[in-house]
Amino acid sequence: WSWRVVFLFPLIFSTLQLTLLCSVFIYESPKYAILKGDDSTARKALGCIYSDNSRFGKEYQMLKTENDKRAAASEGDISYKELFGPKFKKALFVGCMISMFQQLTGINTFMGYSTDLYKNAGIDSDSVVICTVIQNAVNMVFVLVSIFSSDKLGRKKLFIIGSLLCGVSVALGGIFIQVDLPIIALVFVYIFIAGFEISHGPICWVYNAEILPSKGIGISVAINWLFCCAVGLGTPFIIDVSLLGLLLFYAACMAVCFFFVLSFVKETKGMSEDKIRALFSSEPGATMDIMSEEEENTIQNFCSTFQVHVIFVW
Repeated sequence: WSWRVVFLFPLIFSTLQLTLLCSVFIYESPKYAILKGDDSTARKALGCIYSDNSRFGKEYQMLKTENDKRAAASEGDISYKELFGPKFKKALFVGCMISMFQQLTGINTFMGYSTDLYKNAGIDSDSVVICTVIQNAVNMVFVLVSIFSSDKLGRKKLFIIGSLLCGVSVALGGIFIQVDLPIIALVFVYIFIAGFEISHGPICWVYNAEILPSKGIGISVAINWLFCCAVGLGTPFIIDVSLLGLLLFYAACMAVCFFFVLSFVKETKGMSEDKIRALFSSEPGATMDIMSEEEENTIQNFCSTFQVHVIFVW
């Protein structure tokens, strides 16, 4: 009956998702509604999201203002030439790199080849399905955690935490597999899944939607799928050669990602679209001093602390 469990869980959650989409989350995106000139739908959608009237009014006014500015600047349809120009090229570079690193965490190796990995780690066939179910449960729980943490901690901090957790846990998991301690290795695999789902998993899509126009999102998604394809096709062959080598490669990628985030990723939490555009723009006269001195110091102190920790751990 074990194979039935594997099919049952996706069926349950797919049914739940469909039910929620048809009963609870049945409204259009407020931004999309305003873009199409449908203010009543936008107000209705914002009313479903925000119960606080002051927050409702603030968000509605901000969306309206941004839409008016975008219309005045004729930004409705940005060309590819503009996308690679000074206004968007930095954001495009960061967005594409974040999309690449999301796949180089190694998440699809664990999601797509968990059975092979667990058997390679020395776990018996009867326990493999149970381990996979636990893995998927951890995946679901920490996706829910990310809903609350993304606005509380901010995007940059979560990328930093995720890179550190994913890199260290995947390296230690590989080492414990190598020395034939599969139970301890499993614990680190679950830590890896948790780290991914509070950071690179969902935040990649949120961040790119904030910093990129629609054509830029399309390019970043294409990069994401390219590396997804490379990981998916390459994993079976590399596992047969050296599982430890593959996991250490992912750990090295996360070390690079860690320092990339420190250097290039900018915090966008709570910012309007105009401020985010200015934050990444290299056009003459673009306003770059977006954050207050206190916010800047907080992020710098956080990053400096993590640099010390990551050097110590590695």
